[in-house]
Formats: sequence, structure tokens, C-alpha cells
Amino acid sequence: MPIDPNYIAAFAQDAHGRIWVGTNGGVRIFEHELDLHCVNITTVHGLPDNQITALLADPQGEMWVGTTMGLVRWYNGVRELFTAPACLPDSNVTAIQIDHDANVWVGTLKGGISRLCRQSVDIVCGRRRANQ
Repeated sequence: MPIDPNYIAAFAQDAHGRIWVGTNGGVRIFEHELDLHCVNITTVHGLPDNQITALLADPQGEMWVGTTMGLVRWYNGVRELFTAPACLPDSNVTAIQIDHDANVWVGTLKGGISRLCRQSVDIVCGRRRANQ
């Protein structure tokens, strides 16, 4: 099934079974695997950039979207933006992963690694160390 734009950087399946596809033109969400119709999410809908670099569906039902200009957490239609320097050492997100304690780890292009806990944000490897 062709997707426009056709550069695909990431996939994730959310708690509702929808497939999220990260492209260089935003996120495409397919409600059903056999349905060719998809929902498009772009900067118009709250993304900091349309260049998607990483996706993560966490066990709490939140979706994490990494872009070249920041990280977005989506939950029940509410979005929260994480960018440098407040929450990340660099806004260009390259990887997102969750650990067994439900901490979200974020890799960035130039700034290292951040750990996003439910109570705080720690920049654990990068240009600075902060506990916010």
C-alpha cells in the first residue's frame, strides 16, 4: 500500500490496535490493517515538525512521537511537547524506548540520552545533567 510521502522512518501499534507510521510528512494512523483510509497528523495538529524520526507506544496507552524538532507525548487527545533545553539536551530525537520501570529513554542526534520519569526528567548523558 503506497503512503505519500513515501519515506517511512518508524512504525508502532497503539493500545487500540491502530498502526502509526512515521514519515517525512507527519504521522499516518491506520485504524484497521485492511482499511486504506488513514488519519494524518502534522504540525497543524501539534507536531513540532513533520519529519518523524521515532515512535513508541507505551503500556499506559500513551504514544510518543519523535521528530527532528522535539518529542511529543499523546494521551487521550492531549499532547505534551518536550524540547531542548528544558527537557532534552537536543531537540532532534533519534530513538525512543521504555524500560521495565516505565521510564521513557530518548536518544538525540547531538545531545545524548534523556530519561523521562513520571516525576522528573534526567539528562543522563549529554552536554549537561539536569534534574527537573
